[in-house]
Amino acid sequence: MKTTKQNRSERGISLILSCVCAALFIALIYIAFHYSTLTAGSQQVRNAVDAATLNVSKRVVDLGTPPQPIFKDCADSSGSIRLTNINRVWGKAYLINANVEAMERDSQSTPLSTQNADQAYMQAQAINDSLVQQLKSRTILDEYFKQLAEKRTAGLLGQGATVSTSQSNSWSFGMIDRGCESNLSFDTKQLPGYATLPGVGSGSKTYIQGYSPVTAHKRSFCFTSFRPNEMPHLISDPYFDKNEETKNAIANAVNPIPNAFKVTGVATNSKTPLSAAASAVANPQRQYTLAIPHAYVAIQFTNRAKWYVEGKKVNETSYGAKPEEQWGVRNYPIPPPKGGTLNGYASLGNEYAKANLWQAINALPGDHTQPLKKVLQRIQEIKADFSMSDLQQILEKQQFQNAGKFYIYPTYKTCDLTDPQIKVTSDKELNLPAWLDPTKGTDGLEAVVATEEMQKDEPNYNWQSTKGEHHTEVSGTIKWAPGSGVNTCLGELRLDRLTECYFSIGQ
Repeated sequence: MKTTKQNRSERGISLILSCVCAALFIALIYIAFHYSTLTAGSQQVRNAVDAATLNVSKRVVDLGTPPQPIFKDCADSSGSIRLTNINRVWGKAYLINANVEAMERDSQSTPLSTQNADQAYMQAQAINDSLVQQLKSRTILDEYFKQLAEKRTAGLLGQGATVSTSQSNSWSFGMIDRGCESNLSFDTKQLPGYATLPGVGSGSKTYIQGYSPVTAHKRSFCFTSFRPNEMPHLISDPYFDKNEETKNAIANAVNPIPNAFKVTGVATNSKTPLSAAASAVANPQRQYTLAIPHAYVAIQFTNRAKWYVEGKKVNETSYGAKPEEQWGVRNYPIPPPKGGTLNGYASLGNEYAKANLWQAINALPGDHTQPLKKVLQRIQEIKADFSMSDLQQILEKQQFQNAGKFYIYPTYKTCDLTDPQIKVTSDKELNLPAWLDPTKGTDGLEAVVATEEMQKDEPNYNWQSTKGEHHTEVSGTIKWAPGSGVNTCLGELRLDRLTECYFSIGQ
């Protein structure tokens, strides 16, 4: 009887234990289910935030601002400045200021050139600041985030659960890939004297370093890093934080353009509050070449004749760019006892007979290399890969046509002015593009850069009406007036040819 009661007691205890174990097992299943649901929901939030932040990094390249007047030639095909071409603006501003700094060092600057350099910098900064304002607009960035976040709902967290940006945390902005490539390539031959740019080689090109400020004309220029052949992509939060603008500011950079974005997204309409942060870098996937797209270089010829009798200057005239005869001495009285008058004339402009522009430049002996290098460097500010042989070729194709001034400038087929073709035209043809205003000219001072050797009795020569010794001395001075490029003129080369006509009364 005792054994029966004991068995019943043991069975009761076993039943209780079984119930407790069953309850615990059910609780564990419940906890495991909710944990897996929470984990999956958390991953949904993470995925949604990642996708939405990546969408922001892709869409910010659509933000644009109108160009200031000096930088209209840097705009894209829609006439705007965006992340895509903001480095192009700063590249032109840098070249302008580097040109003026070189002009100052060579004592060829003017108050106007200094004013132009300052104006170019201020306009570039205004464009920059306007674009930064849009890139940091929470309204715009939240909208881009929402476009994709709404499609990536967190359904496991409850019906109607979605993901949006956190109201308690604002967007953060970073400058990543510091010292890496910008999307602006250059060639050192483009740079005026004294100027240097930090470069990064990639493939066959050299790119200006991003987020490595450089100085020209006492101004700081900061380019944005956009690595070639790289798409917009997510980056780790620690890498972003290391380059966040407030935690790691770039020295000497004034309101630099951010290329990375970070935000915290939260699950809304959810019983369980979940959040996730994501960081992404933008890349317009477009490269440009350092240039001042709308610019020109001028080559001018001025020709003078000075007339002397017995070493005394009696007249000064000018002559054109083709052969002609001038009577520079008329009825000059010959003193007694011989008496009478002396008349002298000369054949002038023979240095341009049957000449193309290249031949006209080299018509007199002398080293024309340095003057032509100054012209070439300025053309390379328009088209980086233009060479001396290219320059010679276009000058040889241009007939002289009795012109006094020639313009070397680019033409384009693309709307964004990225395919320059260099051509030459004369002031006799005047088929210049609308943006080229020859009346504005250069803003630098003229200085002698070379002299041409004197030749006696060639290519110009003279005669006189009476017996006596006569001869000509033909020489030239080559002068260069640099330009900043603000008024589209990058410089003017002037060949000042002089024919001195000597006459004597004789015995």
